[in-house]
Amino acid sequence: HVLRNVGPKIGVRTSDVTKMDVGTTTRMSIDVEHTGAADVPRRWFVKLPSLDWRVRAITALPGLFHNEVRFYREVIQDVPVETPRLLQGIKTWRLAQLVLGDVREDGARTGHTGEDIGADGARACVIELAKLHSKFWQHNDFRDRLAWMRNDARRREDRLSEWLAAPLMRRALKLASGACPELLVKGAL
Repeated sequence: HVLRNVGPKIGVRTSDVTKMDVGTTTRMSIDVEHTGAADVPRRWFVKLPSLDWRVRAITALPGLFHNEVRFYREVIQDVPVETPRLLQGIKTWRLAQLVLGDVREDGARTGHTGEDIGADGARACVIELAKLHSKFWQHNDFRDRLAWMRNDARRREDRLSEWLAAPLMRRALKLASGACPELLVKGAL
């Protein structure tokens, strides 16, 4: 079904789930052998609602994951940083699903939660985030075309983030175990 969105008459010969991670969403890496052109990704990154019932109870609020699907369907072409290729984005009242080209196929390196990326990696992340946010900062699109990014689901997501911020910050600083200056630790908390 995914490949019908990418090109006509493309068939899947084999597929293999190479990695699966369950957190706020369920994320899978899949190697796909297909009959499509060479530019059609052969490694996919699939994102579905979380298989963890506790997480799903929190994130099942209408719209939380739906906004991410909508971002990939409506905004990604305007984003000034490298992004994965959207192969399929499904958004219905009860389901959200993303199928993206896996950025590792293009030579990107992906990390994992808790990985130490060091000062250079953190600097590179901040630079990319600055490029992303500067493109849309005080942009009229937010008032018009992208008004949905300020909807109720976005506000619920913000409240959830605020609720989790302090415990997550305490956990992160504990994991940093002395790597952060004391003044930064006090200011962060």
